[in-house]
Amino acid sequence: MRIMSVNNNLKEFNGEQLVKSLKIGDVLRGNVVNISEGRLSLKISDEQVLNAAILTDEHIEKGSIIEIIITHMDDDKIYAQIQKSNSGEEVSKDEIPNILKKLGVDATQFNKDVFKTLIKYRQPINKEIIDYINFLSKAAEPFKKCSVEKILNLIFAENDILNTPLHKLLEMPSLIDMNEIINVESLEAELKSDENSKGIKENYGLDEKALIKFEQFFSEAVKVGDAITKADIEAFVFMLSKNIEITPKNLFIFDSINEKVAILSGYIENLLVNLLEYEDSEIKLTITKLKEAFLQPEEFNRDNINTKIKDLISLLVRLESYLEAKGENSYEIRDNFMNLRNTLDFIKSINNNMNYIHIPIILNNQQTDVEIFVYERGKRNKKIDLSNASILICLNLTNIGYIESHIGINNKNVNIVFKSKDRIIANFINYHSRELKEALKLKGYNINISSSENKEEKISITSIEELLNPQDISRYSIDVRV
Repeated sequence: MRIMSVNNNLKEFNGEQLVKSLKIGDVLRGNVVNISEGRLSLKISDEQVLNAAILTDEHIEKGSIIEIIITHMDDDKIYAQIQKSNSGEEVSKDEIPNILKKLGVDATQFNKDVFKTLIKYRQPINKEIIDYINFLSKAAEPFKKCSVEKILNLIFAENDILNTPLHKLLEMPSLIDMNEIINVESLEAELKSDENSKGIKENYGLDEKALIKFEQFFSEAVKVGDAITKADIEAFVFMLSKNIEITPKNLFIFDSINEKVAILSGYIENLLVNLLEYEDSEIKLTITKLKEAFLQPEEFNRDNINTKIKDLISLLVRLESYLEAKGENSYEIRDNFMNLRNTLDFIKSINNNMNYIHIPIILNNQQTDVEIFVYERGKRNKKIDLSNASILICLNLTNIGYIESHIGINNKNVNIVFKSKDRIIANFINYHSRELKEALKLKGYNINISSSENKEEKISITSIEELLNPQDISRYSIDVRV
C-alpha cells in the first residue's frame, strides 16, 4: 500500500515527521477504522490516523487490528508486512529468517529468539536493538563462566558496580587483583572472615571509605553474580520494555520478584533488626514508622496502598539524611534501605506499564509480600473496565506456602479460583470458601469459588505478558509504499 498522509492532532510532532522517522524494524499497530475504494485509514494512536492506498488484492476488514513491521526501504519506498495472525500465533518460523535477513541480521537461533521475545513484549524490531541484546548477552557471558571472580575483580573500580550498566562492567579496570587475596574455592568462608578485611587494609593502605566499599560488596558478590548468571533474553527485553536500566542490582531484583521472594518484607525486617541497637529517639520513631509500612487486610484499597508506598519512600530518604548527618556508616543499614529504594523504583517502572501492585503486608501475624495484577485479557491499557476485569493475587505464607487467586469479574458475576501446589491446602481452601461466598453474596454478587492443585508455572511479571497480548489480530502480507 502507499501511505498518502498522516492526520495528526499533536502540536509537537506532525505526520510528515512520523513518515520520515520510520526505520527498518519499526512496528506500527493500529485499528482499520475505514476502508473503501482501495483506500484505508489506520488509527495508530489516539492522535494519529494513517491514510493509505491499497496496491494489492489483500482482504482487509474494517475494524481489524493490523500490526506491520517495516522490512525494507528503497529510496522513497517503504515495505512492510503484518506479523500477527487471527489466532494470535507468532510470525511463522519460515518468515523469521527472511525478516532478519532484511534487517541485516544473521538468522541465528539466538536472534530468532530475540525476535520472538520482542514481539511478545510489543517492542520495536530493528537491527540496533537486536545487536544491543547480543551485546548484553556477550557482556554477561564472562560472569556466567566465572561470575564471582570477575565481579570481585571490579570491587575497587571507581563506579558502583552494582548499579553500573551491565554492558559497561567489562570496561571497568580493577585496581586490585582479588585472586591474589581471596581463595575462591573457599569463598563462603573467606567472605565472612574479619582477617581478610584487616589484611587488605594493612597491605593496600585502604582508607575507611574504601574498606567499607570492599565489605559491602563481599556480601553482594555471590547473589549478584548469580543474578547475572541467570540473565537471559527474556530478562533483557522485559527490562528494556519497562525502561529499567540493565544493571546487576536490577537483574537481582528481577530474579527475586520472579522467584516469589518476599523481597520488600525481607529488607524491611532486616532494617528493623539493624536499627534496634540504637537508643536514639529519631531512630526509634523510624522503627515505629517502618512497622506501619506493612499493610493490614482491612486497609486494602488504592488510596491506602499509594499512601503506604509514599510514606515508606519518604521515611527512607529521611533516614538516609539523618544517618549522613550523624556520620553513621553501618553497611547493614545502608545496604537494606538502598535495596528497598532500588526495589521500589523497579516496581514503579513495572507499574508505569501495567496495573501491578507489589507491597509488604501482614496477614495472620505473618509478614510477607503480595503481588496483584489487574487487567483486561488481551488489552495492554492501564485504564480498564472493572466490570470486565481479571485480577491475579500472588501470596506466599509460611504455613500454607504459595497461593494464587485468579479472579474473573463479569458485571455482578465473580469467578474465583485458588491454586496451590499442595493438594491438602487446596482442599482446605475449598472447605472454608463458603464463608467468603456468603460474604460476597450479601454485597449482591453471584459467586463461584473453587480451589485446585496447581501444576503449572507460577504467574510472574514475565508470564503475565501473554495474558495482556491481543489474541484477535488479523494477518495480512502487505506492501507499504511512500
